[in-house]
Amino acid sequence: MEQIAKTVLTSALPLFLIVLIILYLKGRQQTGVLYKGLMTVFVIYTLLLTSPAVTQLLALPLFAQVPENTNQRADAIVVLGGADTKGSLPTYNAIRRIEAGMDVLHSGRAPVIVFSGSPRDRRRDGEPQPYRFLEVLAKGYALDRDKTFFISANNTYEEATGIGKLLTPKNVKTLILVSHEHHIPRAVKTFAAQGFKVISHSIRSPRFTWNVHPKWQNLDHLWSVIHEYAGLAIYRWRGWMTA
Repeated sequence: MEQIAKTVLTSALPLFLIVLIILYLKGRQQTGVLYKGLMTVFVIYTLLLTSPAVTQLLALPLFAQVPENTNQRADAIVVLGGADTKGSLPTYNAIRRIEAGMDVLHSGRAPVIVFSGSPRDRRRDGEPQPYRFLEVLAKGYALDRDKTFFISANNTYEEATGIGKLLTPKNVKTLILVSHEHHIPRAVKTFAAQGFKVISHSIRSPRFTWNVHPKWQNLDHLWSVIHEYAGLAIYRWRGWMTA
């Protein structure tokens, strides 16, 4: 019963069934062709937007630009979005990236780690509270505070420029960039434009699947893909990325 309720609440199918019933009832009343056509287009459009398979198809060109993860060493690890918090807790995506960054760090591939992102946990004067975030990580993962850094940034370009100012004076030239797979193409080119040699370490999101069952949550996944394509176009236009 619980599984049935969960499916009903998260699936877009109930809406389609309701619309089809309305079409049937209105059809019996000889409703105009235009109304039926608009309702049919609405159903098909919503079905496409909520289908994980459609989002996966749109994301394939992004995934094709992502190389396989390697064991190459570097001067530092950068966990993009690893400092994203809501309240005092990391977001879901931040947790995934933190875990991946910790795996890379503990494998000994780089001695320094940087967390970047946009924390929502702020003091009364509006400034972020990176120290609380770092204290939690340092305690939970036994991090060396002298080799652990935080950069507050609202987008990938701010992350790249902020980390460039932080690490370039420390003679850091090679980075392992940790992020989700669909974000890697834009992130790698943006950091390369700052003069870094970039080794990507991508995280495969389980949310991208070939499942054709429509789900409302897919709208968020679809937006993340559209966001990346828009970001690529804007960053290229502004000259924030390498070619």
